[in-house]
Amino acid sequence: MQFSPGLPGHVYFPAIVRVECDSPIDALLALRVPRDEAMDLVAASWIEGGTSCCLVTTIDGGRPVVVVRTPDERWAACNAFLGELCVTPQEAARRLDKLLRRRRRGYVACMPTGHDRQGSYARLAEGCSHG
Repeated sequence: MQFSPGLPGHVYFPAIVRVECDSPIDALLALRVPRDEAMDLVAASWIEGGTSCCLVTTIDGGRPVVVVRTPDERWAACNAFLGELCVTPQEAARRLDKLLRRRRRGYVACMPTGHDRQGSYARLAEGCSHG
C-alpha cells in the first residue's frame, strides 16, 4: 500500500469491511442505519461539496461505522475504529493490519479533525480511503 504523507487537519482510522454495496444509502442501510438518517447523511454530503468518499455515523449502542468509497467505485460498509485515530495514513494502516483477520478486508479512512468526536459521528466526513 502506498500513501501520501497525510492531509493537514485530518485524522486517519482503520475500517473493517462488513459488506460492499452499489450506493452509499444501501451501505448505510446494511449497517442498520435508519433509512431517514441514511438519506440525510447522503444529502448532507451533496451539500458539503459532493465529493465525499467517506460517511461516518454511530448506530444504536454507540458503535461507530463508516461508509467508504472503494477504488472499484462501490461503497464499503465498515466498522470504524475511531479509538484508533492516527495522524498519518501509514500509522492507521499498521493498526488496520493488526485488526484484520483471515479473509477480511479493510480500508484506512480519514476525516477532518474539526468533527465532534465525543458527540455524534453522524456528520459528513470529507475524506479519502485507501484499500
